[in-house]
Amino acid sequence: MDIQKITGTAAGVTALLLASGATAAHAVEEDTTPPELVSFEVTLSLVDARVGGTVTAEMHITDETCLDAYDPNILLSDAMGHVYAGPEWAARTSGDCQDGVYEVSFDIPATEMGHQPFGGWDATIYPLSDTLGNSADLYHPSFFGKRYFTYAASPDAVSDVQVTSTDSGGLTASWSVPEANGAPISRYVVEIEDVSGDVVYTTAVQDPLLDNAAVPLVDGHRYRLEVTAHNVVGGTETTGVSFWTDVAKYTPPVESPFVDITPETTFYPEMAWMAENSISGGWDTGEGRKEYRPHTAVDRDVMAAFLYRLAGSPEYTPPVESPFVDITPETTFYPEMAWMAENSISGGWDTGEGRKEYRPHTAVDRDVMAAFLYRLAGSPEYTPPVESPFVDITATTTFYREMAWMAENNISGGWDIGEGRKEYRPHTAVDRDVMAAFLYRLAGVL
Repeated sequence: MDIQKITGTAAGVTALLLASGATAAHAVEEDTTPPELVSFEVTLSLVDARVGGTVTAEMHITDETCLDAYDPNILLSDAMGHVYAGPEWAARTSGDCQDGVYEVSFDIPATEMGHQPFGGWDATIYPLSDTLGNSADLYHPSFFGKRYFTYAASPDAVSDVQVTSTDSGGLTASWSVPEANGAPISRYVVEIEDVSGDVVYTTAVQDPLLDNAAVPLVDGHRYRLEVTAHNVVGGTETTGVSFWTDVAKYTPPVESPFVDITPETTFYPEMAWMAENSISGGWDTGEGRKEYRPHTAVDRDVMAAFLYRLAGSPEYTPPVESPFVDITPETTFYPEMAWMAENSISGGWDTGEGRKEYRPHTAVDRDVMAAFLYRLAGSPEYTPPVESPFVDITATTTFYREMAWMAENNISGGWDIGEGRKEYRPHTAVDRDVMAAFLYRLAGVL
């Protein structure tokens, strides 16, 4: 009786509940929320375009129902929205479809400069939905389904490096701003080397200008200033320029670097200057003694070496095939003579059928020397005077322009023969002492 009463009472309650519209079991509400992106990381934040790299995206995603089996997918796109890679399915590495970690990697190969646009790139989840079709809105402000990485390369090399002033102990230099290649240029590293290659000064600046820097320079010496542009990827190749400090203020040593000249020798400062700046080492006569041999004529092969060194010994790879039929890559001073040809300082002698001779052991005459120095100076615009500065050359003389330019720039004064008249003597060979004077004066013009 008691059991029947309890049962009946329970049945009555059940009937009452059903009559009031309630269900016997708990009702399941339909899932209408999209998956939630708990975290999203891109492990490589910078890809060097010249090297390439692997970008890995890792996501932690939860969903009340279950993430769609084909999601998430990742797209890589540039700043303009152009798709570079994907969509690529991300594999689940841990957890389940309701709470899982997913990962996908993209190998980005090295590329030629300019093949792909540089700058900020997107790694975007697209789409992101569950098995019921609920999808995250990529463009909703609350959706953080994007991460960025930088696709860039080190900057291009700077160009147009100019040393504009070395007055009052301060040095000013400038250069052009190179292409940054996707990442802002953070600094320029400036180094100054002396003729021995020793670094005498280094600094970093943010702007393409070194302004009146206190650099420990010695008057009358050649230096090389090199600039490297840097961004977050790294530094580019260096670009440099050689320059001379005030040659006119050069002080020669009291003790001569050569045993056959003394401070009283004509053109001693110029010859000592040649030694100090590694333009001429002279002849080694043993026991640490060297001779300059000031009255020996300068041959064309040695002349090439002098001019190459005066220009700062620029980086240069000579051709395997000689530009002249009378010298080979094994010839002493071959790189310097080939450099003379490549830079249009010397064209040699045309012997017909497209063949040219350099004639390395021929002495350099004063007219040809004028042409060499004028070309080394960059063949500057110059209108020679109608009236010759020298009585033994005229406006129709071969290399007249170059010899007149030598006079106007105080590189050569010629021979004073009295009554205000001067001779240039164009077909006289140049001796080594006079050559030192020419190069010393030219350095003040370069």
